[in-house]
Amino acid sequence: MIYDIPVFLIFFIGAFVLALTKGKLHKYIFIAIPVAAFFGIMNSSEGVSYYYNFLGLELKGIFIDKLSKVWGYIFAIMAFSGAIFAYHNDDYKENIWATLYIGSSYGVVFAGNLLTLFIFWELMAIFSTLI
Repeated sequence: MIYDIPVFLIFFIGAFVLALTKGKLHKYIFIAIPVAAFFGIMNSSEGVSYYYNFLGLELKGIFIDKLSKVWGYIFAIMAFSGAIFAYHNDDYKENIWATLYIGSSYGVVFAGNLLTLFIFWELMAIFSTLI
């Protein structure tokens, strides 16, 4: 199910789909991505998920607690309102970069360690430059 994946992946996959579409479908998908993220946050359980090994250390990839869920809801509402505001925008590349930027911000919010936080923070800097 779509809600079993991390929320930032919803935006990254959504950006890929946005790159393949144009016209009204592009705009509707751009609006639907934050809605899917909102429901993904609602259905996500609190705790650590997605462990990975790096240099012999077991690191927490994603950490979800009550505070990060609140920020996730806020980001989803802001992304939805931004998508509604950008409905008239015909620059499809800008929508794709904005979607990747928002996905990276979700990676920062749900980061379980400093390395993950740094990676997503740098992705935010790159995507904000491309917007």
